[in-house]
Amino acid sequence: MAETIDELGRRAAPAVLLGTARQRAQRWAVPAGGGVAAVLVLKLVVARRSRRHR
Repeated sequence: MAETIDELGRRAAPAVLLGTARQRAQRWAVPAGGGVAAVLVLKLVVARRSRRHR
């Protein structure tokens, strides 16, 4: 039984690490995505304003 438990542990460890990494990525991705979206919107607004002036 010990051998199978070790094997399960070895297989589960990377999966657990990937799971935590995904959770961290999702936590960071939301504010990062929001920041990128805000920058894109600002660029569009500035571009439209500059076109109107010209």
